[in-house]
Amino acid sequence: MSVRPIDGFPLADDYAVTRVPNAVLGRVLAGVEDVDVIKLIFRAVWLLERQSGYPRIISVEQLRADRVLSVVFGDASAFDRALGHAVECGILVRVWVDGVDRLMLNTESARRVSLETAEVGVNGDADEEDGWDTPAARSVGANAFRAYEENIGVLSPMIRESILSSLEDFTDEEITEAIRIAVESESRSWSFVAGVLRRWAREGIPHERRDSRAGRGGDRGRVPEDQLRRYLEEQRKRDRARSA
Repeated sequence: MSVRPIDGFPLADDYAVTRVPNAVLGRVLAGVEDVDVIKLIFRAVWLLERQSGYPRIISVEQLRADRVLSVVFGDASAFDRALGHAVECGILVRVWVDGVDRLMLNTESARRVSLETAEVGVNGDADEEDGWDTPAARSVGANAFRAYEENIGVLSPMIRESILSSLEDFTDEEITEAIRIAVESESRSWSFVAGVLRRWAREGIPHERRDSRAGRGGDRGRVPEDQLRRYLEEQRKRDRARSA
């Protein structure tokens, strides 16, 4: 099949990108031999990235009717086989919601939804080292995981472990607040969030400092807000330097 070549990409800031979990680009690419399955997985990720709301979800029929996949798959049985492989390898969660056959990327939030439904198709034997299945992550940190996925990016195994580790010292709500600060500071990265948490570990969480000063006559000894802003700006500069 001949493919008309593209003219090339513009500058990085001028074209849209789609986030793809590292496990898809690593273990899955190495283990899936059927190229049509890979095409379905990438197209499903592309469609899911363009959905609004939380968690991101599409219907099986929406994927089946996609203009690219309609060219790839000549008949419904070929599509169904490829979709079955995508679910078996742990990339997609297939679940009935409101009587409709739907798909989600196999994230922590998708598994929480799947636990609440009667009919679920998901691979429960995915390697834990790839971060697809972590019982502890399903029981703690729900808001922090959700806030990270909604505002920063895909919850990778490393980030998931970092959040779980932070939950030993901070509450779910406090980590979510640190993520909010990162977003408002235009530094959407876990390293920035971790920097906020390290500062709180040294100097105390802001609401705790306020509560303790209330018993000592107001704001004596309070860390000024301009110092916090300078700290956040320094964190942002370091993030930009690392990504340059």
